[in-house]
Amino acid sequence: MKYLIIILTLILIFVLFVVIESIRECRKFKITNYTLKDIEDESFVGLKIAFFADLHNTWFDEDNSSLIKAIRDYKPDAIILGGDMLVCRVKQIENNLKTAYFINKLCDIAPVYYGMGNHETGVKYKYDDVGDNWEDYLKLLDPRITILNDENVKIRKEKVTFSVYGLALRGKYYSRLKTLPLTKENMKEKLGDLDTSNYNILIAHNPDYFKVYAKWGADLVLSGHNHGGLVRLPILGGVISPRLHLFPKYTYGVYKNEDSKMILTNGLGAHSMKIRVGNVPELVFININRK
Repeated sequence: MKYLIIILTLILIFVLFVVIESIRECRKFKITNYTLKDIEDESFVGLKIAFFADLHNTWFDEDNSSLIKAIRDYKPDAIILGGDMLVCRVKQIENNLKTAYFINKLCDIAPVYYGMGNHETGVKYKYDDVGDNWEDYLKLLDPRITILNDENVKIRKEKVTFSVYGLALRGKYYSRLKTLPLTKENMKEKLGDLDTSNYNILIAHNPDYFKVYAKWGADLVLSGHNHGGLVRLPILGGVISPRLHLFPKYTYGVYKNEDSKMILTNGLGAHSMKIRVGNVPELVFININRK
């Protein structure tokens, strides 16, 4: 009985620690800078990208003014949203619309390219009985925002052309029970062939298919979804993904596969399980520069 009480006490202390630390960490965000020396042109001076994912209607202060200021101060050439800006829940409809106003303010800083996450596709295809919230959301978004729903756009910086693709995977590719196969041929069907003379950036919310993205030919993949593994431990890294997979392969940082790189952010927010330990929300700045 004595040992049982000790064990239960330790469990309670651990749970309290996780709750308190999560509340503390979720109230702030950090900035992570990456420099990629990938461009052959010797005269190229760099393309600056502000990137974030998994906002999930999160507010760090009134109107997310601190987030907007950080992005404005960086003076990016482009702002890329990696999906899951909103939450696919009926109770979140009003907050989803509020998030649209925040995103609109980014248009005054730089062109905004919006990739689809599983929560966007969930709202679009009316999962969880969210009604017509997607159409209401689109009506509020600034027309200057480019939504990449299995589409691409080109960014020209000096003599270098960057192609930005947005992959929109349906909910079945985010199943908690099984991993649905995704092939290079599937990628071609959705996005077509790459122009290898360009530098190709792929916004792909689900990082678990990184090897397929690399085979398709993406130079840089920008991803999120796994929320850094919720709790991050030294050496072991992220503990569990939103799909409830223990110690997932991809949780945070830079990954490489042949000639492809993936920058995987731990996200800015959370929805169902607002747990973050050793995993402060993140805004990412990327400078793609010459070799």
